Amino acid sequence: SVLHYDNSGLPYSGAIERNSSEVSTRQAFTSGKLNGLSSKRSADGSRVDANYRGGLLHGEMTFYSADGTIRSVMNFEEGRLVAAPVGEGRGEANASSF
Repeated sequence: SVLHYDNSGLPYSGAIERNSSEVSTRQAFTSGKLNGLSSKRSADGSRVDANYRGGLLHGEMTFYSADGTIRSVMNFEEGRLVAAPVGEGRGEANASSF
């Protein structure tokens, strides 16, 4: 899907930050599609950092515990998982949760 500016219908480029009491998310868009680093932080301090290119997961998706230690890392190429999760939290990571 493509994110558009209000009223104009033009594809959005820039950063978006959304905050609630439970989750904080920062995402970058180019021509309406996720592009670059996207971060999601939970209230407990745990977080997920994922890289996107052209709206698809591309590169590392890293899951961090609340204390900042890496739980697992997944690698994607053009939206496809190319490397199984690595780390102590093996198998816990789920791309659809991001």
